Amino acid sequence: MLIYSGNILQLRGSVEAAEALLERLEPDGATITCEEQHKPYVLAKYRSVWIRELILMLLRRGGMKIHVSHPVVRLSEVDAERIAVILRQVKPEHWGEITVQQVFEGMAAEHSGRG
Repeated sequence: MLIYSGNILQLRGSVEAAEALLERLEPDGATITCEEQHKPYVLAKYRSVWIRELILMLLRRGGMKIHVSHPVVRLSEVDAERIAVILRQVKPEHWGEITVQQVFEGMAAEHSGRG
């Protein structure tokens, strides 16, 4: 199990290990990512606000086929306000309090390789 930033949990491994970890885990407002085999155990312990299904793929260098269907534009500080507004509108329960400064800091971290 990986816990990132205290609220994003990734659960992987055997069912037995997942069950043992779930017994000891008491997250508050966390996002849990788990394998399909762990889903019944996670849902038995936690009431979900929403569920999304993700597909995990292993990519090897040179094995990708990138198809660009639109122009790629690097966003800047000027775009941070629009991004914050969109995030708050799209998922207010998650992004409702995000500020322009937080968006900009996230963009700066991403550009510096820290994100």
